[in-house]
Amino acid sequence: MNFPIDGVESRMLPYEVLYAMCLIKKVCAEYYAESQERNAKWRGVRAAIGQAANEIMAGENDDQFLLVIYQTGSGTQTNMNVNVVLSNRAIMILGGSVESKTPVHPNDHCNMGPSSNDSFPNHMHVACVVTILKNRTMPGLKVLHQALTTMGNEFHFIIKIGRAHCQMLYTVNTWTRV
Repeated sequence: MNFPIDGVESRMLPYEVLYAMCLIKKVCAEYYAESQERNAKWRGVRAAIGQAANEIMAGENDDQFLLVIYQTGSGTQTNMNVNVVLSNRAIMILGGSVESKTPVHPNDHCNMGPSSNDSFPNHMHVACVVTILKNRTMPGLKVLHQALTTMGNEFHFIIKIGRAHCQMLYTVNTWTRV
């Protein structure tokens, strides 16, 4: 009752970590598809993984990530959850049967690249950059800039002296008199 471990409040959040995983897996799929030896075999798979990753990063499949945050430190469960969701959506895009693992396999195609131990910290770093800089800081700075511009235009005719400095001088002078 005090520590629910299977409810919505215990889900692996923020979703930006999952979106970062999809972004990295999409880039890895593109890299492998561009290599000479895998180009023909990966052509359709790469496009499907890319489209599936874009859909997931747009928040269209958030309900498919059911794991709770309580897991190993390497993020293996979350990594595999992303692989399965990504591969099943790619399979659907290519017209296959979900969970058939063909033509897109969760390990052979979506998990090509470094292990969870190596990649999970990268996912968190990318999530931080996307969440903090792109989605929060930059939009916040734009709002601040617009507000300051609006106020500057609205109050440009008012001449203001350094009131805080004058108050400080008054306070200092008052203290010296006591």
